[in-house]
Amino acid sequence: MQQAKETFEEQEDLEMAEEIIGNFDESGFLQTPLEEIALLNNFSEPHLKELLCEIQTFDPYGVGAATLQESLLIQLRCRQMQDTLAYKILEQHYEDLLHNRIPNIQKGLNVSVEAIQKAIEQEVSHLDLHPGTLYSKKIVQHIVPDVTLKLTEETIEVIINDEYLPTLRLNSRYMNMLNDRNLSKETKDFVRNKLVSAKWLLKNLDQRNETIHRIVMALAKWQRDFFLNPDGKLTPLTMKVLAEELDLHESTIARAVSNKYVDSPRGILLLRYFFSNAYTTAEGQNISSNTVRDALKTIVDEEDKKKPLSDEAISKLLQRRGIRCARRTVAKYRTGMNIGSAKQRKQY
Repeated sequence: MQQAKETFEEQEDLEMAEEIIGNFDESGFLQTPLEEIALLNNFSEPHLKELLCEIQTFDPYGVGAATLQESLLIQLRCRQMQDTLAYKILEQHYEDLLHNRIPNIQKGLNVSVEAIQKAIEQEVSHLDLHPGTLYSKKIVQHIVPDVTLKLTEETIEVIINDEYLPTLRLNSRYMNMLNDRNLSKETKDFVRNKLVSAKWLLKNLDQRNETIHRIVMALAKWQRDFFLNPDGKLTPLTMKVLAEELDLHESTIARAVSNKYVDSPRGILLLRYFFSNAYTTAEGQNISSNTVRDALKTIVDEEDKKKPLSDEAISKLLQRRGIRCARRTVAKYRTGMNIGSAKQRKQY
């Protein structure tokens, strides 16, 4: 905010600028459209755009953009690099760059592969993907469990840790706006729609807590030996099996346990820790999904980067190593491991 105070002399401009900056996320991206900011605060949208353009020149360069592409272009413009090949690539062939479609860029800009690679390596790769991180107030925090499990031979107690969650409620200011005769119908309709969305969100949060409670209760029964015995082993369990038991969709289970921690008799653990995908070797032995991932990573690390392997080829190599893994499963794991497709991994 200090740069805004030093830049905008008019109090009204400063207030509008602070409202814009207040809608940045921790990486410096603008999360709320200017149209919404203008409507909710009775600001002039054209003037907000003028202020935003000024804010986007603040240090660090690239803050205030709505998308990563816009942020990267802003960073180059602020460095007076809008006439460079790097700028043209980002402006005209952003999707091609993301998907490593170098031949498309070469054809579209009529330049050599060497020039493209030089622009990417020396200019694009040095741009900041998260320009506002240095100014984020976010600090490293200890893991706070979302749910606590207390278990004995006779009892199971599951406690949702609500005290660690922010208290959410409807803002009375926006509710009162519906009765304000001075507001236009358009504004009231906008606020009304947002209130409906907020109520739906609160309802979904309640359902989420109930779902997590049921899941952890079921896990306590499935993994009783693991929780009660220091040397206890996990019982093989898939999300599909638990979903059928709880009469829920498998995707509901996946969403509910994503990035959630449980404080259990065996320590604080990710809820996903209790689920595994079962695979078999050619001899019929069970192996874990982690074993499959390790084998997949080894194959990709050892491949010829000028002729990267397709998912089908990786699947066949896994089979030669005694691991049965379909092409679709290879694609799913590869994506989850942030490994690009064969086209994206290709080096020219």
